[in-house]
Amino acid sequence: MRLLFIIVFLFASPVNCLAGYLGGGLQEKINSSNAGDEIPVIVYFRSNAARSVNGNINVDNLKSIKRSDFRDRKAFKRAYKEARKMMRKQRIEAMKSEADFSNKQFRRILRTLKKKVDHDLWLINGLAVKLPAYLITTLSNQARVDHIDLDRVIKLSGHSVSTSTSPPTWNLDAVKSSLLNAQGYSGEGIVIASMDTGVDYLHPDLAASWRGGSNSWFDPYAVYTVPHDGVGHGTQVMGVMVGGDASGNKLGVAPGAHWIAVKIFTDNESATVSAIHSGFQWLLDPDGNPGTDDAPDIVNNSWGSTTSPTTCDPEFHADIDALKQAGIEVVFAAGNGGPFEKTLYSPADYAQVVSVGSVDEFMTVANTSSRGASDCSNGFYPNLVAPGVGIYTSDLSQGLGTLLNPFITVEGTSFAAPHLTATIALLKGAVPTATHTEIRNALYASATDLGSPGPDNITGYGMLDGYKALLKLRCPAGTTDTDGDGWYDACDNCIASPNKLQADADADGYGNACDADLNNDNIVNTGDIPLFFDAFVIGDLTVDFNEDGIVNTQDIPDFARLFFDVPGPSALVP
Repeated sequence: MRLLFIIVFLFASPVNCLAGYLGGGLQEKINSSNAGDEIPVIVYFRSNAARSVNGNINVDNLKSIKRSDFRDRKAFKRAYKEARKMMRKQRIEAMKSEADFSNKQFRRILRTLKKKVDHDLWLINGLAVKLPAYLITTLSNQARVDHIDLDRVIKLSGHSVSTSTSPPTWNLDAVKSSLLNAQGYSGEGIVIASMDTGVDYLHPDLAASWRGGSNSWFDPYAVYTVPHDGVGHGTQVMGVMVGGDASGNKLGVAPGAHWIAVKIFTDNESATVSAIHSGFQWLLDPDGNPGTDDAPDIVNNSWGSTTSPTTCDPEFHADIDALKQAGIEVVFAAGNGGPFEKTLYSPADYAQVVSVGSVDEFMTVANTSSRGASDCSNGFYPNLVAPGVGIYTSDLSQGLGTLLNPFITVEGTSFAAPHLTATIALLKGAVPTATHTEIRNALYASATDLGSPGPDNITGYGMLDGYKALLKLRCPAGTTDTDGDGWYDACDNCIASPNKLQADADADGYGNACDADLNNDNIVNTGDIPLFFDAFVIGDLTVDFNEDGIVNTQDIPDFARLFFDVPGPSALVP
């Protein structure tokens, strides 16, 4: 009797003028199942007008807010952040409104069937639910249903222990994060998210950098209420991004950044597509309140689909589009399918993301690093390469601090990608109002070309160089570098004196290398001599003219060189 009622109810419900369809693999699953078997599916609904309005809400439009319109930098940053918050709020509310409208009738059917929604996927206008095999085709023809697809499983792959004997911090030097850290850029104020196996939040190199709170951890399987990693992969990836130095060696590219995480992979290293969609959705609004702006700045993804290694799988296009339009950069590991061409994986091959291949300390591309070309973007794949062999990082600590020596040397593009993610954090921290399009362009323009000249489908634009990327970001290409220190004159605080670190201990706009005017009378003369010796005795870094981080006898010749000179010239002082 109940089955008869359900059939009558479904035929009485509004149906699509345009019939929905079944996604690849679902019909085969239905055919191999018994009629009453429950099959996990995702129901995708047709878009309405809200989607087209929402599509015009793009954080890149905030470039119309100009620094010159505000009395000081703090006021400008406040206005920028407030505008970004309101724009993200509009996006989220528009998507939720669209989803509520689109799936209202289908929810009514689910209530009649007494079926529970597993994931409400408003980000992609979908619902994840388990449906009996015999009803799926009929339900695909219900009002506003676009299609129904199998909620398939993706397995984590391609991570391994490395036998490399490379120095433990070679990777940090290679991407120039050490130089950026020395200049005070550590990622402070930036939030990095990880979509992975979770994170060991008790690890001594990661505990302090977790943002903390319920809006900083999400397990779509509702198993763990606090950060957890039963595999180790996510902990290893996070160490490369924000790890400290509890081992005696620096681990992370951006140790000043905070992290949040989504555990898309269970402890058996599998992830459902609906859980991944749910994870992307959570990242756009972690606390569930569109009125707050607690989304991350960058998302690292050291995973990929294993179902279609050579063809474009568009499954996560909508998710990544939404994050990108909200001003959130998305980075993916290129995959470990090399050395042959077209061994790429989605979503790493999407045009919206930045994909990262792997090199060793000798700048040789790893044999396993995936190659292009990309069928999704028709562009180069990967976009960049970064260290991915012999990477020393954090491992599971079991809550015992350093007792078990929770560190490991790993390899794979999984560990190349976080170098880029964290470098973007450094650049975003240095230039907070830079759009991710501007940052991406700076990264590509500054990369060190490897192999044959120009971008290719093995190394992309080349080897990541965070230091040069900052120069490109701050100063347009083609400007002059008079002193050859790597800083263009347009932003060099010592235009005629080489000073790669741009040290400015007294923060007066003149770099140490061209400023021995210690009494600020705009000339270096006898009045500065006693101040020099006082500073020399106490190790005051204002007289560290050669930027070696200490005050010693090697700074005396530089003081003599600057005698009778005025400070500068500096691009930072009119």
